Amino acid sequence: MAWGKIGNIKGPGSLVDLGSITIGQSATIAIAAGIRTVTVTVTGLLAGDRVLLSPLTVFPGGYLVGQPVARAANTLDVQVYAPALVIGAAYSFQAKVTAVRP
Repeated sequence: MAWGKIGNIKGPGSLVDLGSITIGQSATIAIAAGIRTVTVTVTGLLAGDRVLLSPLTVFPGGYLVGQPVARAANTLDVQVYAPALVIGAAYSFQAKVTAVRP
C-alpha cells in the first residue's frame, strides 16, 4: 500500500470554550422525519471555525447530531437527524461548544 504526502502537519490548535447552547425545535406544523438544520447563536464563534459539540444532557431517543458548521460569525448550523414531530411536539438538548483554532 502506498501512502501519499500528509502535508504540513502542525501541533494541536488551541481549544476555545464558547459555552453551552440549547438545540431544539417546536413544531407549529407537523414536521416529517429526516435531516433538519437548527441555527443557533454562539457568541465568539468565528466564521469557518472547526467546532466540537459535547452533549450536556441526554439526547432524546431517535435523535442524532451531525457535523456543526460555523457558516458566519456567531452563527452555528447544527444538522439534526430526527423522527417526525406532530403539531405541538418539541425537543431540546444542551451541548457544550468548543472551537478548535490553529
